[in-house]
Amino acid sequence: MKLFTIDDVSELISRIQADEAISLKLYTVGEVAKILKLNRITVYNYIKMKKLKATKIGRAYRIIETDLLDFVQEDIQKAANKKAYN
Repeated sequence: MKLFTIDDVSELISRIQADEAISLKLYTVGEVAKILKLNRITVYNYIKMKKLKATKIGRAYRIIETDLLDFVQEDIQKAANKKAYN
């Protein structure tokens, strides 16, 4: 999980106030499932279990690219830790 500093937040606020375009890559559940080679139901289960952060926009979930990267990184770290103990 990326932690933001006061400077990061201040910069973001100033960019918003300056009406500068901020690009966030959003993925659908289907796109995440395809990227991770998982079933869509598995992705929904990860969201429900709060393992994967998602935002509900209308009736559909969207996953921010940084949250997807955090999810994958955490999974890789867990696998590495498990391998280290075996």
